[in-house]
Amino acid sequence: MTISEALHKRLPIFIHSSLPGQEQINIEYLKEKELLIPLNDAEAFEQQLKNILENDVKRNRLIKRMDEYVDSLEVKVDRVLADHFKLYRYETSQNQF
Repeated sequence: MTISEALHKRLPIFIHSSLPGQEQINIEYLKEKELLIPLNDAEAFEQQLKNILENDVKRNRLIKRMDEYVDSLEVKVDRVLADHFKLYRYETSQNQF
């Protein structure tokens, strides 16, 4: 499953490492937006997962951020498609003469 699919399904994303380069840049962006939970090697992974999954406040806050992020993407896609088709209709009507 991709990060994008997990965000759309509102599934918590835990990350313990990433490859250097673009993947690391993507992870930093998602951390900045607080859309994933970085795992700490010094603490048991199971306990870190439980701290989020069993805490209603933390889990709901994460889901709310995911909702806001995904909703903002859908608005952008809708706007791009509307602008594209508006431009296409304009170009098509101009070519008829």
